[in-house]
Amino acid sequence: MQKTLHTLINCIEEHGIAAVSLRHIAEACDGAGEGVTPDRALLARAMQASIDNSLPDVREILRGPGLLEERLETLLSFLVHGAERHPNLSRAHLRTGRYVFLLSEEIASGLDDNELAAEGLCRHELQEGLALAVSAAIFAGLNPAALSPLRVPTVPRSLRTNGTIRALMALLPAPALRSGVVI
Repeated sequence: MQKTLHTLINCIEEHGIAAVSLRHIAEACDGAGEGVTPDRALLARAMQASIDNSLPDVREILRGPGLLEERLETLLSFLVHGAERHPNLSRAHLRTGRYVFLLSEEIASGLDDNELAAEGLCRHELQEGLALAVSAAIFAGLNPAALSPLRVPTVPRSLRTNGTIRALMALLPAPALRSGVVI
């Protein structure tokens, strides 16, 4: 089953979720040789598997060193670059909204209560801000010019990305998480 799901994730990335047909699913099932019956529910399971595959990286970033603001910046940067590397899969997740909700919930629940209190945050407020920031981060990866404060093509990519991350951080609640951000 895992091989089938992985093959379907690759189909989504190659063709886009709207273009993945039952024929693609059947070919993925046949190619995996796992005796799985092709249907649309299998496509939903592949989308869930792609979410599950990203969560260990998210958890590692959240448990990493540094201040909360730095870890959230790292996470948003991870999401921007993930969307750049996997645009069709990212579009599929934005379409369903499930990934954004699950990821913002995972991030908020993975943070320490004492750390949140020190930042003046409640978990629910942070989760709402994270849902906006996660959606915007994925969108920024799909269309960097749309959210980048530096739109000049000759500006190095790293500077455009850093400007985008600062703009995304402005979506989060609590002044402590927006230090140095001008809105």
